Amino acid sequence: MVSKNIGLSELVRFSEEISSISSNIEKIKRIKDFLGNCKKEEIPLVSSIISGEKISSIFIGYSTISEALESLKDEGYGIEVKELFDFIERGKNLKGEGTRKERISELSNLFSRCKREERIFLAKYLIGELKHGAGTGIVLKALSSFFGIDEEKIKVEYAKAGSVFELSKRMIEGVEPEESLPYLSPVHPMLAYQEESIPSALKRTGFPVICDFKIDGVRIIVSRKGEDLRIFSRKLRDLSEDLKEFAREIKKIPFKEFIIDGELIAEDESGKPYPFQEIISYISKTPSLFSPWRIKPYFFDVLKLGNEEVWKKTAFERREILKELLPSDWIVPYLIAKDEKDVSEWMEESIKRGHEGLVLKKIDSPYYPGKRTFDWIKLKKFFTLDLVIIGAEWGHGRRKGWLSDYHLGIRKGDKFLMVGKTFKGLTDEEFKEMTSALLNLKKEEMEWGLIVEPKIVVEVAFDEIQKSNRYDSGFSLRFARIKRIRWDKSPQESDDFQNLIKIFEIFRKRKG
Repeated sequence: MVSKNIGLSELVRFSEEISSISSNIEKIKRIKDFLGNCKKEEIPLVSSIISGEKISSIFIGYSTISEALESLKDEGYGIEVKELFDFIERGKNLKGEGTRKERISELSNLFSRCKREERIFLAKYLIGELKHGAGTGIVLKALSSFFGIDEEKIKVEYAKAGSVFELSKRMIEGVEPEESLPYLSPVHPMLAYQEESIPSALKRTGFPVICDFKIDGVRIIVSRKGEDLRIFSRKLRDLSEDLKEFAREIKKIPFKEFIIDGELIAEDESGKPYPFQEIISYISKTPSLFSPWRIKPYFFDVLKLGNEEVWKKTAFERREILKELLPSDWIVPYLIAKDEKDVSEWMEESIKRGHEGLVLKKIDSPYYPGKRTFDWIKLKKFFTLDLVIIGAEWGHGRRKGWLSDYHLGIRKGDKFLMVGKTFKGLTDEEFKEMTSALLNLKKEEMEWGLIVEPKIVVEVAFDEIQKSNRYDSGFSLRFARIKRIRWDKSPQESDDFQNLIKIFEIFRKRKG
């Protein structure tokens, strides 16, 4: 029986250890063994952290972290995982005026007791940027082995629980998992990987392949049982009250028991979609204020119909069932492509209609609740900007010892304003080369890394530009990744703020 509490530094070391392991089988074994050294009450948080799960019960951003660390100099003696759990639980109950000030104070107190490596680890965890090479899928396999429960049952239970934390908690409490999806409960949706070209995507899927328009809306799972109906977001938030009018429309469907997956968008009178951020705002506001808008669903999957677990069927079979279940204009525009030319032409049609691109789906693939899989591949049109590195964070795991998470700046006059961060795109050799160069450009050393002289230009690809108050530019790049280092360019030759605005306007026009 385990009697010793797990220290956060032990979890930091374990995170670095599994990051350096390439074999998934070995990772699963190590995670199982590590959980065996934890107390029962520690397992939910430990397994959640290892999976890279973002903490959703409290919101902590960069500014909160920065202020909490501001006056700290000496490192502490280290904290236990239980202390982090207690901090999160207290944070759930902080509400009303003075919440932010109290949270900063509590967080500063927690940081003050942390060792240096614990502070960096904790900061990344709290803002959802902790990555160490063991995603949800690997942790679910480890939990299956640890609890001695069939892997398929664990996956379904995860889809019902909504998080690795809640799943682990249920297993410890002795909840008996089932292979059926429950009605009127949140379900984790299946997710897609992204490829940057049609040929590379088709290597994953083969032919024939289902090609759905990639809709940039609010992901929803609709679950109906009789006259009861619930609408859940991708993050498992219940939207039923916010979307009462839409719920009434769904109830007109003659089928009384089903679970379906899709996107909800807002369109103008010409049928052009509004940008994602504006749709989010729309859902939380009074619909009558936006009379030119209309809510429009595009469903693309069915998980359950009556007592039948449809999610186990092939993508083609599920699509045929969906066509019987819903009106045709509620189903996402799609094509079953037989060659690359079909895919390319349908991609252009999607962009022309104001959508993002395509999602390619293997025709014989089942639906995996809560899993990101290469059975679904996103394809988007992307842009690039030449940006300047203005800061860099030390990496963990495989990237330990390298400055490998880069703060990206856009030129505006004689300043560089931050528009995002990325660690994607470079080889190990380039990480080493970049680390050496950035150390020579150090302006100021921080807990997380360095602020550097704006000298190094990188070509950055991204999927979209969004308005954001997270960075001082007022904008952020979605899914930024470095295409190449532009050693041949000076900072004065990098793209300026006006170029950023031009591309932002292209996205706005594309979406109507």
